[in-house]
Order: sequence, then C-alpha cells, then structure tokens
Amino acid sequence: MTGPLLFFHGDFMRRIRATSLALIAFAALQGAAHAQPFVPTDASLVVLHVPSDPLLKRASQLEAAVQSQGEEPSRLYDLVESYIELGRRTAEPRYFGRAETLLAQPLKASTAPAELRLQLADILQYRHEYTPALAQIEQALLFEPRNARAHLMRAAIRQAAGDFTAARRDCVEVLSGGDSLAGSVCVAQVLGMTGQIERARTLLTGLMARLPSLPPRYSGWLLTTLADLEERTGDMTAAEGSLRRAVSENPYDHFARLALADLLLAQRRATEVPALLGGMPQSESALLRLAEAHAATGNRVPNADVAVLIERFAGARARGERIHARDLARFNLRVRANPAAALQAARENWTQQREPADARLLVECAIAAGDTASIGEVADWQQRTRYQDVKLTALLARPSSAF
Repeated sequence: MTGPLLFFHGDFMRRIRATSLALIAFAALQGAAHAQPFVPTDASLVVLHVPSDPLLKRASQLEAAVQSQGEEPSRLYDLVESYIELGRRTAEPRYFGRAETLLAQPLKASTAPAELRLQLADILQYRHEYTPALAQIEQALLFEPRNARAHLMRAAIRQAAGDFTAARRDCVEVLSGGDSLAGSVCVAQVLGMTGQIERARTLLTGLMARLPSLPPRYSGWLLTTLADLEERTGDMTAAEGSLRRAVSENPYDHFARLALADLLLAQRRATEVPALLGGMPQSESALLRLAEAHAATGNRVPNADVAVLIERFAGARARGERIHARDLARFNLRVRANPAAALQAARENWTQQREPADARLLVECAIAAGDTASIGEVADWQQRTRYQDVKLTALLARPSSAF
C-alpha cells in the first residue's frame, strides 16, 4: 500500500512544485513592472485554466473535511467512494491506491463497518484479486448477513469462477431482501450461464418493458448483461443495440464501450474501433483493443498502442504486479501472433475465471497452438454446465488447422 500512496502524493507534489514556480515567476514579473496589476485588453485571453471536474472537486472537498473533522465512518465512506468512482472513470491507479490507503487503518478493527469492507472488496475485485475480495465480503456478511451489495458482489465473483450454484444462492438472498431489480438481473446472469439463456433473455426484456426508465446504477449492468445473452444466441444486431444504448445513457460506462469494441472486432469492423474508444482513458484494456484493431487491418507494423502496452506489461512485471491474464492472452494471440505464449496466459486465466470471453479465448488460443487437450477441457465444461454460446460452439467444431 505504500506504493499507491507515494504515487498519489507524488502527483500532488509535482503540481505544488509547478504552482510554486509559477507564483515565483509571477512575483518577479510583478516586481519588474513596479507592482502594476496586469489588466488584459483582450476579453478572449485565457489567463488560467482551472480544472472543473465536479467529481474531482467533490473528492477534494471531502478530503479537506476528513482532514479537519476526522474520519467519521459516513464521511470516510463518501470520500473513498469518490476516489473509487474517479478510478473507474479515469482508469488511474492512484485513485484506487488513495482509497485503499484511507481504508487501511479503519479496517484493522474487527468491528469495522460492513460498507467500508465492501469498498475494499470493490477495489480488489476491480484488480481481479478475487480471493482477498471474497475474504472482505465474508467479513462484511458476518455483521450484515442480508447486505444486498455484499451478496451481489459475491455472486459476481462466484459466477466468474464458475460456481453457479453458490452464485444463485446469493441472487436469491438479494431477491428475498426486497431488491427485485438487482436480484432479477443477478438471477438472469446465472440462468444464462446454465442452459437457460432464452429464459434469462425473456426475464431481462420483461424488466425493461416494465421499467422503461431504468435506475442509472442498474441500467448499464442490465443492458450489458442482455447484450451478452443476445450475442451468445447469435442476435448481433440486438446485442449492438443494447451496448450502444448503454454507452449513450452513460458515456463513462467503460465496460459497455469495451464490450462494444469487442463486438465490432468480432464482426471484422476494426476501422470503427478507434472512434469508439477515442474519448476513453487509455487503460491497458482500451489500448489492447486499439492494438487489435490496428493488427486486424492487416498492418503488421507495431503502432504506438503496441509500444505503450509492451512498456506497461514490462513495468507491471518489474513492480511485481499481477497482469490480467485475459488481456495478456489476447495481446499475444491477436497482436503479437505468438500462440504458445497466448495459450499459457489463457490457461492461467481459465484457472481464475470462466466467463464467456474466457471460454472462447482459451479455445482460440488452443486452436492456434494445436492444443487439443485444452479444447477438450472447454468442451467438457460446456457440456457439464449446459453453457450456451453459438460462437463457442462454432469454435469447438473447427479443426486446429482451420485457425
């Protein structure tokens, strides 16, 4: 936790030093002009740019309140939540680092509020550190067994790991607690992964019909879940429509935007990807898709996105940080054309999470590397779970030499 904290303060120190130099220079100019004030004669002249992001401004205000009035739980919760939201919106690790640092001391107490533990679990889940995230969720549930947020988070992690029976139990807990919308979307996700995809799709479209104006906190989740079901049944037009609606309703829904980029890449519409991702923070996930789009056009000359990705992957290894194995597998397969390295990363990823994209990716890598054992493993998993996906089924039917 020292690293993120130092990185956060380092950024502020750079700004402070820059501001100090500017003030010194300004004072010198004022002295040279015999303290005469500067009066612009051009109304369009920009004297100073002031950051206006309301979320960053709110975080700054909350930070000041915590520093002056103490870390009262509700005040601390609001501050941490603002940094988590900033981290998601900007893909800047330092905001997550600052949030984690703020939680460190309060969470040493065994009686720490459940919501603070769930905030740390949220940060860990975002980094794909599922085991420690689950540990925080379990502790939160000891104090608040009916906490809907805790059950939803645990359901998501259990689904990612392929434990659908346990995930369904968490969804039912949310439903029985009175949150019918969240509980229904959660159940639909489990149904969609266990051989009842049409039932899941009907459940979600029914929810949308009854609730034409979806609550903002659920809208993107419902629409991206529906798009996944639509894509897996082969209805690509409907899937694209759901994802575009999600992006339109929330421009900061980076998950929906990346999912739409994946759909475009799968449809060989790589030329549309740069415009779609142009306004996003240049996270590894965004850079990966831009690099894939570049490679998909037939241009094998590495571009700037590839160079930045290589540098970031190398930097993460040097710092001992975990690289998301799914991204690494995609990078090695579709950008670097290295099937052996791609298969190794895809297999590592498969041991940790088994979402639709993970199953397809492992089969793609296995086909490219000629690994029939991995192909058979996914085929067995599909049969055992009754998982439905027309794209995966088509992949499994292809011989190794066809890829």
